[in-house]
Amino acid sequence: MKPLNAFKNVLLLIPDHKDLFKLTATLAVCWEFLLKRWELDMILLPALTILIAVNTWSGIRKAKQKGEFSASILRTKTLNKCLGYIMFLICMYVLSFMIITSIGNKETLFSVDWLHLPISFSYLFFAGVEILSTNANLKETGTKTPTFITDKIDGFVETGKINPLNDK
Repeated sequence: MKPLNAFKNVLLLIPDHKDLFKLTATLAVCWEFLLKRWELDMILLPALTILIAVNTWSGIRKAKQKGEFSASILRTKTLNKCLGYIMFLICMYVLSFMIITSIGNKETLFSVDWLHLPISFSYLFFAGVEILSTNANLKETGTKTPTFITDKIDGFVETGKINPLNDK
């Protein structure tokens, strides 16, 4: 048998393969998850980017005030932070896809929609880290900040209780 004919025979068998349907169904669920997730990411990712920019700005002010500003350190720290966040979020996506594929064709009593929660909580955690870092940088530089907000942040860090922002 000629190699070209063997290759044609393999190509003819692929659509009839029993696992191809499972693979297609799994990829469809992963694609649906990604599209639903993208709607939320279009809100959370720009918000996180703005918080990183504000934190970088406050860090530059703090470094200039101390006389320790270096563009190479700024570039390295910001790049490492962004890459760390991106790598963690990619790992969360991969973990979600692994869970989706492990569910496979089994009939489940739950939806895969709950898999959005770990990724969303990751965004919120990163946002909290940026807010706390910005708050610390602004306090060190002596920049005036709205005390009713910064006092709430400090109270949350110290006690772990969330107080409404409209409380005086």
